Amino acid sequence: MKDFIIEKLNTLKVKNNDKLIEYVDFCCNNNIGKHHKNVTEKHHILPKSLFKEFEDLSIHKWNATFITYENHYIAHSLLFEAFYDDELIFAWWNMNSQNINKLTKTPEDIIGPERYKELRENHYNIVSKMPHLVNKSPIT
Repeated sequence: MKDFIIEKLNTLKVKNNDKLIEYVDFCCNNNIGKHHKNVTEKHHILPKSLFKEFEDLSIHKWNATFITYENHYIAHSLLFEAFYDDELIFAWWNMNSQNINKLTKTPEDIIGPERYKELRENHYNIVSKMPHLVNKSPIT
């Protein structure tokens, strides 16, 4: 199944193949196996915004991984680093503004301050080139 997932992800605009492999391994290796209230989130390994055909996890159970909130944040960070895709950039940024209350650590503590700063700057640079999206993305 891992090869199938990597094959599908390779249909996207890959920015960093090592991060793509790291992302898939991370999702597989950190899967708790089932939902635990206030501990885990269900994450689509093939992002549902990009792979609508695999969105229904009752049919495509292999596309679900149950990971802690912190690991969910890391997974989205890896997606952002692996691909050139606006949907993935905004999903990562939304985790900073909408899911922050679920995290027991700050984003900087989860992925490291250098990496967080780099991702945040990349996000800002991308959004600043898209004036119609600036108001949709809270820059702080």
